[in-house]
Amino acid sequence: MAEVRASQVAEWRAHEGACLGACFSHDGAYVLTGGQDRVVRLWTAREGSASPKALQTFVGHGRSVRGVACSVDGDRVASCSAAGEARVWDVRTARSLRVLRGHVAAAHAVSFVGVDDAMAVTGSEDASVMLWDLRASSHKPVQTMREASDSVTCVFGWKDGVVAAGADGCVRTYDVRRGKCVADACGAPVSCVSFAEDGVRAVAACLDHRMTMYDRSDGMHLATFRGHRSESVRTGCAFVAGDRHVACGSEDGRVCVWDAMPACRTGAGGGETPVLDLQAHVPGRAVCAVVSHPTRPKLLSTAEDGMACIHRLHPGP
Repeated sequence: MAEVRASQVAEWRAHEGACLGACFSHDGAYVLTGGQDRVVRLWTAREGSASPKALQTFVGHGRSVRGVACSVDGDRVASCSAAGEARVWDVRTARSLRVLRGHVAAAHAVSFVGVDDAMAVTGSEDASVMLWDLRASSHKPVQTMREASDSVTCVFGWKDGVVAAGADGCVRTYDVRRGKCVADACGAPVSCVSFAEDGVRAVAACLDHRMTMYDRSDGMHLATFRGHRSESVRTGCAFVAGDRHVACGSEDGRVCVWDAMPACRTGAGGGETPVLDLQAHVPGRAVCAVVSHPTRPKLLSTAEDGMACIHRLHPGP
């Protein structure tokens, strides 16, 4: 068993009310958050920033911000809200560049996709996934995927396609160019999905107090991880520390980390006990986002308490 410990390197109040969405910039130097207060904020995340400063604030959403994303070049950010809309913002000026309206219920997730992040994808409570061309003059989605039978809680771009997961218990990978869709059933509503760097292994946080790992090439179940609470709130999950560990948020304010190596743990007792049980947030307040740093063994978490925390993971007891 690969043991791990953690040290907190930053903690700060990100929002008034719950901090519902968060991500690192692609270079790991910044953190983007969105909250119940309808605001999106960009923060420093460099070493030594124990109390990160808000570099930019993006205001324009009429309801709580559910999801956020950064473009690869760092020039733009995106956010989506409970009003069903998504917005693309200019980082330097905080100006709204584009408003994406098409969903008829809350938008839970947004991501940049495609070459040069020329497109965006959104997922909604209305059970649809919409693809948007950010270069086009039209503000209508260029494609709408309606394979889901319930709320879509997670979307992101992967290679030439789009990944979406939701309350119907399926993780779907869309090959946009070929018009194909591959679905992996997880057996319970899915709140979040994360891929390993190799793109083969995936973990899905399910709303039955379970996180499952599977092989994307054939759908084979590899491991089940338990020990956290997750039954009604969307929590985040991630591969961390070079994919040697997996992490998931809990509805009681904890972040749990398990050994992901070997990934073939199955059977009774496999993955029942986290190697790290971190009370990262106020007890009883659900962790809403768990995000791995793109290059370092760090873990970002945000929660209903409005706080954001960054922990560094260390090997050993």
